[in-house]
Amino acid sequence: MNEIRIVTIIGSNGAMGSSVAGIIASFGCATVFMIARTIEKAEESIVAAMQTVRSESIRDRMVAKTYDDLGECVSKSDWVFESVAENFELKLTINHRIAQYCSATTIISTGTSGLSVKKLSEAFPLELRSNYFGTHFYNPPYRMTLCELVMSDYSAKPLSVELKTYLERILLRKVVLVIDCPAFAGNRVGFQFINEALLKAEVEMNRGGVDYIDSLLGSYTGRAMPPLKTIDFVGLDIHKAIVENVYNNSSDSLKKTFVLPKFIDELINAGNMGVKTGGGLYKYDMVGGVKKQYVYDIKTSQYRLAKNYSFKFADDMKELLQSSEYEKAYTVLLEDRSYEASIIKHSILRYVSYSLMMVGTVVKTKDDIDVVMMAGYNWSPPSVFVDLFGGVDNTIDLMREYGVDTPSVLTGVVDRGPFYTLQDSFDYRRYFRSK
Repeated sequence: MNEIRIVTIIGSNGAMGSSVAGIIASFGCATVFMIARTIEKAEESIVAAMQTVRSESIRDRMVAKTYDDLGECVSKSDWVFESVAENFELKLTINHRIAQYCSATTIISTGTSGLSVKKLSEAFPLELRSNYFGTHFYNPPYRMTLCELVMSDYSAKPLSVELKTYLERILLRKVVLVIDCPAFAGNRVGFQFINEALLKAEVEMNRGGVDYIDSLLGSYTGRAMPPLKTIDFVGLDIHKAIVENVYNNSSDSLKKTFVLPKFIDELINAGNMGVKTGGGLYKYDMVGGVKKQYVYDIKTSQYRLAKNYSFKFADDMKELLQSSEYEKAYTVLLEDRSYEASIIKHSILRYVSYSLMMVGTVVKTKDDIDVVMMAGYNWSPPSVFVDLFGGVDNTIDLMREYGVDTPSVLTGVVDRGPFYTLQDSFDYRRYFRSK
């Protein structure tokens, strides 16, 4: 692979396109052609890119362009990164245009979060398909450092090694090689957990539904933000697209957990798609000069004031986490036999199980899936829970007790020492917060 000096970003006016452009211009010191529908949009994307890396010094490295300039830009580029909307037909159309101007050495990649890289590559002649990859950055990429490097059946392995090196050493990404499959690794695991939490909220609508489940699966269970509140930041429409893609194109044992609850469609149809529309599962309003949080009540199909739920075992866990007593906190959870504790245990065990099911099918090692969930989602690595739950044997027993599939990675363990092996580079404790 030649040195990457010139890059074209197609769809630079999107949040991901502009953010990745800022990283390439800043860390890679490359010239970046910023292609958008209009020059005005392209200029706006340059400003957004500078804001991403908090530096105005990269302005001279970015050049505003429109789709009329696509041929000129692509023909000069070492790397062409397509970052248009997550729509297969649109991406395929763009690829057909890119194919007209690529040289034999041009690297081409898509920023898709889960569409088939192989099918997208088939817009190119056979001799160029080996240069085509998925480079799935996570949002916001300046803070979330993961890049899933997606290999299709056509992708050239030697080139993938060189591209991985560039992404790691120059762009400072945590790169994990993943197999070309629906939603890849991070979104496959992350949206399974999130969508199953939605399904649980529907089942538990009489206990509170959305905010009830979020109160149980909050930051003290190993994630920066509760799962259903996360959907509002992602966008309900984006969530729908991802889970439907997995449901329609997969056949694993948890396929049923990717079924979208009907109430999400109702919210989308009403224009309530999350933060970007001012409300989704949650919304905020000023009442008497005080900001109030409201939540969608699945039972009544209306918004109500969000509740402050309190559970003694959870309060005890949070207090122990404040004192950095992580193992004791999870001993409290394991010993508690309440209904709410059982929901948490089932959810975490499912997360561990499904994550480790990716090993050997989507990623190579359990360390890979740990890195994906930490650097892509800011969630606790799944392997940590094996240790917090008392080790491999205890975790297997708990999975059987709670009706969760036991992945072969666990049953095949010979060494019964610590299961989490990335302590030197990733301190898992940062993912557990006493909230």
